[in-house]
Amino acid sequence: MHVTLVDICWTLYSSNTTYDFCRYVAGEDMVCAPMSRWLRRINVFIYRLTGIDMYKSSLVNSLKGMSRQTLEVKAQTFVDEFLEQRRIAPVWNIMPRSNVVLLSATLDIVAEQVAKHIGALRFCATQLNFDNEGLCQGTISNDLQQRKHLAVDYDDYDIFTDNHSDIALISRARHATIVVYGNHDRWSRTLKKHHVDVSKVTFIYASTPRY
Repeated sequence: MHVTLVDICWTLYSSNTTYDFCRYVAGEDMVCAPMSRWLRRINVFIYRLTGIDMYKSSLVNSLKGMSRQTLEVKAQTFVDEFLEQRRIAPVWNIMPRSNVVLLSATLDIVAEQVAKHIGALRFCATQLNFDNEGLCQGTISNDLQQRKHLAVDYDDYDIFTDNHSDIALISRARHATIVVYGNHDRWSRTLKKHHVDVSKVTFIYASTPRY
C-alpha cells in the first residue's frame, strides 16, 4: 500500500508542538514566542554534545503528576484551538487526505489528537511516560528526534517534512515535499550529497520563522 508520511512540527503547523503544548498546559501566554538567542545557542550546544534537548526535558518535566485523561483533553483543545490557527496552508492544500501516516518527534499524546483531527491511518511519535496509575512521569521514552527512519517499514511512500534528519526517508521516497525555512542552499547541498533526484522534490517556502 502506498502511504504518505507527514511530519507535524513546522510541516503541518508553524509550531514546535512539544514546546507549545507544554506551555499551553502550564497556562502561559499561547503566543509562539521564541527562546532568547543565548538560551537557544546554549540548548543547541548541549544537544550537539549530548543528544539531550535540555529545554524540552524541562518543559516535559512540567507535566509530571498529571493524569493521562487530563493531558488527552488538553491535547485535543490544543490541536483544535492553538494549532488550527497555525496551519501551513500550502502543505494542507496539496497533502492527500487518505493513507496518511503521521511521523513526528512530537509527544505521542499530541500526535494522537492530530491523527484524529485529520483522519490519519496511524501515527508514530515520541512516547510520554506514564506510571501504572496513568500519571505522567515527566519523562519521555523512544524519542524519535533524528530517528524517525527507524520507526517505519514502508517501502512505497511520499513524504512531507522540513527536517534534514529525514534525508534517509527522503532518499527512498517516491516523492518528497520539503518545507524550507530560509535554508534552500543547505537543502540543495544535502540532497546532492545523498544523490536525491531533485525532480522528485517539491519545495514549499515557509513565511514564518522557526524557534
